[in-house]
Amino acid sequence: MNKGLFLLLFPFFLSCAGQDIFPDLGGNLSSPLTIAIDTTNARAYLNNSNSRVEYDWEQGSVQALDLTNPVAPTLLKTGLTKSYSGQMVLDSVNSRLLVSNRFSAAASSDADRILSLNISNPSATNFLEVTEVAADRDPFGVAYDSTNNRLLVASLNNKLQYYDLGAASLSATSLALDRALDDGTTLTTSNASRVAVLGNQAFVSRLAGGVLVINLSEIGDSSKNPVDYYLSDIHGPRGLVAEGSYLYAPSAQVESGRIVYRLMVVKLDQITADNTNTTVIVKNTTNTPALYEAKVAIGDDPQEVVLNGTHVFVSNQGDDTVSVVKRDGHTLEKTFTVGDQPFGMGLYTVGPTTYLYVCNVRSNTVSIIDVSGTAVTASYP
Repeated sequence: MNKGLFLLLFPFFLSCAGQDIFPDLGGNLSSPLTIAIDTTNARAYLNNSNSRVEYDWEQGSVQALDLTNPVAPTLLKTGLTKSYSGQMVLDSVNSRLLVSNRFSAAASSDADRILSLNISNPSATNFLEVTEVAADRDPFGVAYDSTNNRLLVASLNNKLQYYDLGAASLSATSLALDRALDDGTTLTTSNASRVAVLGNQAFVSRLAGGVLVINLSEIGDSSKNPVDYYLSDIHGPRGLVAEGSYLYAPSAQVESGRIVYRLMVVKLDQITADNTNTTVIVKNTTNTPALYEAKVAIGDDPQEVVLNGTHVFVSNQGDDTVSVVKRDGHTLEKTFTVGDQPFGMGLYTVGPTTYLYVCNVRSNTVSIIDVSGTAVTASYP
């Protein structure tokens, strides 16, 4: 449920205060949205956002799952949180799970939060205990900036926020994304959605369209413009990921009068860090013909993207599938049919086998796939 719908229902919730309209979430799954895999400890953390309000509207949860048997996860503990949480980052050094959360009811509110969950010891009473950290309005996408030991958070309030993970306490610094472009226009509403990091570059997708490329080494320097590029012909991107020589970003393209969805494979040698730009440089197929290595056909309404050394995986909410794209040659290899409205994904490799975990928001399940196969291997719960 988006915040607009939440606002419509909020007076109804208040008018029924004291009545148990919705049951408690407890250990149930409700709109499982994202998953973080702790390969070292054979654990997964599953975010139940409760964004469809199937249980008490105030409640969300994070479940810790034991992956000793990868195709039959077992529940270690459920930690209750507020609802409407988003992406997650494992901070292994500080034994915490960092989760974006958009619980605030008012659209005008600039006060949301990052949730910090203790993951140090599954046997301890404070395992999955939550500490709240202030964030800007509507945070969703998060990523770890390993070069600078920072958490990056994409905010719908036209900002990229960053947190020093080495500090004694977490607090946000903001980078405004409403910047002037070199074509004479200005991005006034960036609505940052997801963020990916590679080295000293961050890539931020905008709900309104396009991807911003940010020079992380310039953040905090008032004499610099950290926003280097605007990739203008990637339309409606959500998740994205960068590794090696490429950025992978889904896009809704208009071809022959109809919308088709493609995984845009951006060549990173075309968007190297620029330390001199005062305005944001616009890049697209027209003015930079060599910008894209490939544009691969994928499923309907793509959402999140993950990769390993050989393949890129894209969850497609519109047709309940996952597209598997070979990184060698960038061709579609196969498609898995999963549960209803797939969204977040995580990869876990045990010996020669790699498993893909896919969160199905509407069917309240997690599809478990041996990626060497051609069909879903198992399902949780």
